Amino acid sequence: MSLVLQPLASGSLGNATLIRGKQGSLLIDAGLSKKRLVERLQQVGHRAENIQAVLLTHWHKDHTRGAGLLCRRLGIPLYATPACMPAQKPELLKHPHTFSPGESFEIAEFQIETHLLPHDAPETVAFFIEAHDIRIGIVTDLGHSLDPDLHAKLQDLDGLLLEFNHDEEMLNKGPYPPFLKERILSNQGHLSNTQAGSLLERSLTPRHRVLFAAHLSKTNNHPSLARKQIQQSCEKAARSDLEVRLCTQDQPAKAFWF
Repeated sequence: MSLVLQPLASGSLGNATLIRGKQGSLLIDAGLSKKRLVERLQQVGHRAENIQAVLLTHWHKDHTRGAGLLCRRLGIPLYATPACMPAQKPELLKHPHTFSPGESFEIAEFQIETHLLPHDAPETVAFFIEAHDIRIGIVTDLGHSLDPDLHAKLQDLDGLLLEFNHDEEMLNKGPYPPFLKERILSNQGHLSNTQAGSLLERSLTPRHRVLFAAHLSKTNNHPSLARKQIQQSCEKAARSDLEVRLCTQDQPAKAFWF
């Protein structure tokens, strides 16, 4: 085992992903309460005290809700952009660290690269995390998939967690008010199944071993629709053998061991 990738929660009510290495672990986003985060970590056999750092993709509450309190109580280093850090009360943190989108840095055994994403929270980033020759991408909360630099980075991965937020027909016919539908569909919103599937199809290579489909909307998507799109994209990319796992809001996903 070199790395373990395990989403703890994914969706509009809270996002958190655990990455375990040989010597330590990282938590990408902490969008559940501190209590729930600790419970989810215990559920997968991990102690919150053993986390070496919490890294935040952006400031929306479904990605940051428990971050500040968890890091304050346990003395865990917190990494966030200048736009995201102020809401985490850095003056109360023992180890606050800011980084700029596009910056790379190291945390223990992990090499971390960040990439700016198009979203309506300033300085939203994707994380590309490498250790022991295994490379993982965490890419959610982006309004379009047209960035050629992002596409190139997605090709060079062993594991990918990618947003499949909504089905456009379900969203358009659903109960959300018009302004919220417009936000989600905008180039600063979220990826639809079709958009994510197109990006996946263009990005898959023989190196990829697993896809975690993340941030599925409970109101505007259905797992069967996301799976159908993923299956079609994998077939077109000649990667029908790819391991595919769907993340959920209420339970940790099954871990993938690299």
